Amino acid sequence: MEEKYKIIYPKSEGEYTKVWKWKISSRLLGVLGAIACVVSFIVVVNLRASVQRNVSSGTYNYDSIFLNFISGNVEIRAEEGYIAYKGRVHYGKVSGEGTLYGQKGNTIYSGEFEDNEYSGTGRLYGENEEILYEGEFKHNLYEGEGSEYGTGGTVIYQGMFSRGKRNGKGALFDDSSNPVYEGNFINGEIVYKDFLGKTTEEASKIYMGKRDIYYDTEYFIGDMKDIGAMYSGSISGTGLDDKVLIDKIFVKSESCNIGGKNASGIDEVKEIAGDIVYEGNVNISAEEAVVLSSLSGLEVNAVFDDAMEITGYDKDKLLYIYSFQLEKLQYTFYSQSSDGKFIMYSIEQLQDEGKGGNE
Repeated sequence: MEEKYKIIYPKSEGEYTKVWKWKISSRLLGVLGAIACVVSFIVVVNLRASVQRNVSSGTYNYDSIFLNFISGNVEIRAEEGYIAYKGRVHYGKVSGEGTLYGQKGNTIYSGEFEDNEYSGTGRLYGENEEILYEGEFKHNLYEGEGSEYGTGGTVIYQGMFSRGKRNGKGALFDDSSNPVYEGNFINGEIVYKDFLGKTTEEASKIYMGKRDIYYDTEYFIGDMKDIGAMYSGSISGTGLDDKVLIDKIFVKSESCNIGGKNASGIDEVKEIAGDIVYEGNVNISAEEAVVLSSLSGLEVNAVFDDAMEITGYDKDKLLYIYSFQLEKLQYTFYSQSSDGKFIMYSIEQLQDEGKGGNE
């Protein structure tokens, strides 16, 4: 008899737990605690099942505890009182098909969600419900294949994205949705070095936009207006457009993608490319004068609407340059002073050692 009720009536004082004014068996408390946990679990499971059975849809505040027990279609009211979301939730998190709304009732995003994030395929909209992007998402960022849109809903880019930026194969379009560039992107920037070593005929299959041609007795320069870049090559033989080999690309920009990273300013370039190969003043060349026409006093004779013969420029104009070498390419950054900033840069291929010269 004594052993049977030992759990309720302990023999020693140490086997009791004092609860307010009473002493209760520690073993009994443990058993009661375990029973309470089991009962609570059963209640929660039944409550969740009951909510699921009785609520296929409804409107809930964003912080409602009932959202933790629902897997289905709901409406969620924001703290300010407007309906911020319509669509599927899964036990406290927005997951599945749904639409996110702004305070004015405008659509912000429509598509797939996962764990409260844009994930899957969807559409992102601006304040006036103009479409900004349509395609694949991951962790709220553009990821995979998609399209970006400009003013009036015209497509401006179609292609691949990674971590929210244009990365991989893609195409740019003008305001009339005509393709102007089809090629590679990295970190949101065109891979301009891909033009190097190609003939101008081959380049025209990559760049299809508006183009002006400049030339003199030495250089042939193509202004690719729609992508903010120019290519240059040396004229030889007949000098026909499709016989010119591109050996240098100029980009009029204060930032540069180099070594797969974006850099603004010479200090950032140094962190990526290492030591400067050359730094100092140089006289401006004909090709540089075309790119920096507003500074060089460029003079031309219009042979055709889109073809200009270079007749003069300020040959005494000085530019301050910084040159770096990386991955068999030479990057030259142009400035008007030695302040560590640049207004444009060029890329050209380095000749392999042993080529050229006397053999």
